[in-house]
Amino acid sequence: MKISGWSLIRLFTLFVYITMFAPIVVVIILSFNPLEFASFPMEGFSFRWYVRLAQNQAIVTAFKTSLILGFITSVISTAIAIPAAMAFVRYDFPGKNTLNTLLLTPIMIPEVILGVALLLIVNLANVLLQVLVSDNLRGRVMSIYSLTHFGFMPIGGLFAGLIAEYAGEPATVIICGLLCLVSSVVLWVYTPMIRRVE
Repeated sequence: MKISGWSLIRLFTLFVYITMFAPIVVVIILSFNPLEFASFPMEGFSFRWYVRLAQNQAIVTAFKTSLILGFITSVISTAIAIPAAMAFVRYDFPGKNTLNTLLLTPIMIPEVILGVALLLIVNLANVLLQVLVSDNLRGRVMSIYSLTHFGFMPIGGLFAGLIAEYAGEPATVIICGLLCLVSSVVLWVYTPMIRRVE
């Protein structure tokens, strides 16, 4: 039996969708669990957590505010976007391509910058490991790199959340940016010393 390329693509796409949405389905199912901790099989069916959610006035107020802001934003965006899209499709005017590029830039640039930055970090780490580390220590150095890079992400998130709680989001961005700058300068200053260590 011959399997075509499109069949493999469909199977892979199905696998990706299942991987993405299965955890969401599990969380929805477990939300009806009467127990405080998740367990399978569930010991009953209850709306306990939804009732407690509805009784939390802060969450209800935030939900109402989100609905109002979402509705207003949707109406204004639709009122602006539909005529603009019709003008872009039906008419040619000076600066059309430039304006189209400017409108798409906020959507594209963050993902592009993040992707390029991650690619540069991974490539730089691999090159440094291959050049500077001896063969018998390469696995250990890579494990330390992985631990510091991925293992400290949750800790950094908690740290940033703690700062944001007391100092606000703008101050958090400034503080974390300064910490990254200081750590980069320290690493740059001590790099020759680190390279001399054998």
